[in-house]
Amino acid sequence: MPRGTRYTVTGELCWDARIGMYRLELGDGAYWFVDVSGRTRHLIGKQVTVEGTRSGFNLLDVDRIWVGDGPPPPRSSPTARLRRMWPSFAARIGGCPR
Repeated sequence: MPRGTRYTVTGELCWDARIGMYRLELGDGAYWFVDVSGRTRHLIGKQVTVEGTRSGFNLLDVDRIWVGDGPPPPRSSPTARLRRMWPSFAARIGGCPR
């Protein structure tokens, strides 16, 4: 299996304390170590699907992760994400500057 290959795999997300990385257990005894950035602690113990690029023997650099084995949620544009975050940001700074 060459490096740089894209994979989409589903399994249970676990934390491997020995090496300090997340591990995706596939159920047949196989597993991938996954390099995930961002908040993912709430996904530990859940069935997730990971989409990413192989960067080592059994290491995936994760591009997307979602709960379940269904189709991925739609990607949102950076502008849409800013619109969703704006109300909480505006409340923290005391409203919209004029």
